[in-house]
Amino acid sequence: MLLENMNLENDDSAFLVRRHNRPRAQLAEGAWLAAQSGVHAMMDVSDGIDSDLQRIMDASCCGGHVQIERLPLSPQLQRISLQQKWDAIEFAVAGGEDYCLLATIDPARYRQIADGFGKKFSRPLTTIGTILKNERDLVYTENEKHYELHNHGFDHFAPHAKIIG
Repeated sequence: MLLENMNLENDDSAFLVRRHNRPRAQLAEGAWLAAQSGVHAMMDVSDGIDSDLQRIMDASCCGGHVQIERLPLSPQLQRISLQQKWDAIEFAVAGGEDYCLLATIDPARYRQIADGFGKKFSRPLTTIGTILKNERDLVYTENEKHYELHNHGFDHFAPHAKIIG
């Protein structure tokens, strides 16, 4: 939506467009995480957290719970969404083009892996939710209340795939 509204010329829009046009592949981070014994699944988020997490859950026959308030939204996205009356949460969950890593990590090993990641890459891992072994649904909550997602990422294999926005 931002690229369609090029009249939004400010530092926030410039930052977001730059991040979109020049994503940084997290190759070193991915290789490091893949070498950790507590990491069970991992992929890059390019089609939206919702779509990509659903793929992990389908392959693993499990469900998940995402806590919306834990999503790492950039201040730039928050400000421009407020200014334009856009839903920053929908962008973060269903918008795609994030090119960040999504991993599932054994809770017993999480602290050790998160500490090592922070030391190695000078930034934190962000916990956004929990994998549920005995469930099959993906549930979103915000401050412990059910959150209804209106858009659901991109699916390349859908009969009539279209990009949401």
